[in-house]
Amino acid sequence: MLECDAEDRAIVVKTHFDVNRQCGTLAQAMSKRRKLVCDMAANLNDELTYELFAAWQPWASLQLVVPDATSHAKERLATLLADVSSWDVSKFNDGEELGRAVSLAVQAHAMVAGWPVGLELVCTHAHPMLTDAAADPDARDDDNVLTICQRMSTLPKLAFEGGTPLQHRGVSVLGLVMTPAPVGIGPSHCIALELKKQGIGDAGAADLCAAIRVGAFPSLKDLLLDANGLGVYAAEALSDVMASGWLCNLEKLWINDNRQLTDEGCKLLFASRALKASPALSELCANGVCLSSTSVHALAAAIEEGALPKLTRLNLINNEIDDGGCAKLAHALGRSVARHSLSRLQLENNVLSDPGLMAIVAELSAGRLPSLQTLEMHGNKKMSDEAKAEAAKAAVDAKMDKFMVGMVKPFMVEPFASYIAGKNKE
Repeated sequence: MLECDAEDRAIVVKTHFDVNRQCGTLAQAMSKRRKLVCDMAANLNDELTYELFAAWQPWASLQLVVPDATSHAKERLATLLADVSSWDVSKFNDGEELGRAVSLAVQAHAMVAGWPVGLELVCTHAHPMLTDAAADPDARDDDNVLTICQRMSTLPKLAFEGGTPLQHRGVSVLGLVMTPAPVGIGPSHCIALELKKQGIGDAGAADLCAAIRVGAFPSLKDLLLDANGLGVYAAEALSDVMASGWLCNLEKLWINDNRQLTDEGCKLLFASRALKASPALSELCANGVCLSSTSVHALAAAIEEGALPKLTRLNLINNEIDDGGCAKLAHALGRSVARHSLSRLQLENNVLSDPGLMAIVAELSAGRLPSLQTLEMHGNKKMSDEAKAEAAKAAVDAKMDKFMVGMVKPFMVEPFASYIAGKNKE
């Protein structure tokens, strides 16, 4: 600005502009960023092709199980990278989104190129499962990879926990192996798939969902994905595969301790189209996923639309749910089909105060949660002793088995236990 003067009723500002004619428009800048991702994707595809040519020996074991493994590797990586490269160009104006695209592309390459190592990890985890199952008394510890995978495909439960984490490469190759013939040796007979603390990340979760979509796990009832670093990309993939009906038999879904999910991811998972397509779902656990009442409103809306008719347990511990979200959830549960089946509701360690607690008490007192036997509300530090005592009375009158709401000063006892003791004296 050179100078500023007042003339009549107007302010006149004299300025000097230095125009950089070499600088492109915003659209051009975003296109350049997208081209950066596309070029990187092309390089990663070429790199995998070279690796398969120059270092083919590690792939020999995998090709015993999946004869055309190298071709599937190139095809799978090309599909994953094409997906990232095809994002709407406007996304690349956001530095975080650009970084996420680059990260996903690099993860995709590392995941597919790591299939041979991933298969070794899967087989290592499989040994104790096969021993415990005792499905074949003549089984030997020196079974080859093909035999191990064939026996593993017959197990009703696959539990990966502890040991060296599978990471994305392990869960990706597991999905490949369990894909129906002629690609793999599947489908798997697995009913319960437990992947706890395996570090599968967004890329691994998305690839697992891709395997489910082509029929690798058609009988799946329990899917446990706790503490795997899942984020929005994984949530989108899981929501889509649920909505498509490939998890229509699902009864238990655990996504605990995936703090990168946040509201953005949880809203996708709690969407009506996803939950209504899994009508048998009875346990939904989202402990410590950084969700707030925004996600709870989406969940409540889905329940009001008829989702989760067989819900028995809802775990939303260690999040940021406030009174408004709790009231919305209580209202939805009290007027849904789920009220006849819900036996355990966990809302501890959120940011609830008296109005949130009283919203649930109102549903209890009105008899609209007749099956609720366990209510866990402790750790919500803004609740008053008076509200806790009133809630305890409602819990006893509803003949609940367990009600946890925290200590009441100065006696340092649970009001529920205190109230029951008083009733017994009467």
